[in-house]
Amino acid sequence: MDPKPFNAGSWVAQRFVKRPDFGTIKEIYNDGQQWFIDIFLYDLQGKRLLPAQTARLAKDYREIVRPEFPVGQVGKPDDYYHLLT
Repeated sequence: MDPKPFNAGSWVAQRFVKRPDFGTIKEIYNDGQQWFIDIFLYDLQGKRLLPAQTARLAKDYREIVRPEFPVGQVGKPDDYYHLLT
């Protein structure tokens, strides 16, 4: 089994998409084959969206530093993947 890729509370963003979902990990768990995360998503202005999204594959996310809000230009559908480093 692969080592745990993140910890609860880590900031993460989806990999390989121009406008990724991003947020903090509520919980991380393994089904014996792969890691899953439950994640609190945030909007571009920094508002946490409820409820937490569950059972997302951890391999589809990367760890990031807490973003500075607002992310990108609020209200404009620009790509902001590069802003989540």
